[in-house]
Amino acid sequence: MKQPEFTRTSMGFNCTKNGEVPDWSEFVSFEFNPCLLEDYGDETHTVAYGLDEVKPCGKRFSFGEKVSFWTVYGRLENGCASAIHDCDTREQAEELLKYCNSMI
Repeated sequence: MKQPEFTRTSMGFNCTKNGEVPDWSEFVSFEFNPCLLEDYGDETHTVAYGLDEVKPCGKRFSFGEKVSFWTVYGRLENGCASAIHDCDTREQAEELLKYCNSMI
């Protein structure tokens, strides 16, 4: 299987320690979520949303909103998630998701 372009860069995975390839045996599944930069008064925070999540303001996340980036997560056996890579586009996240799933 062809590796996604971003796994062959000198930076590696941008959410793992030192950009290292994850230990695939730690994960039971993978997923991705949209992340938005949201203003909270004088501060801006990165907020990850589930694809069908209700935002704190009571509105559902809408794909019409400007997504800042897409994060691919590995789901651990204990249910926790670990960020693997932030992608610029949904298409990149989908490609990386397929690759990650092929590794387990």
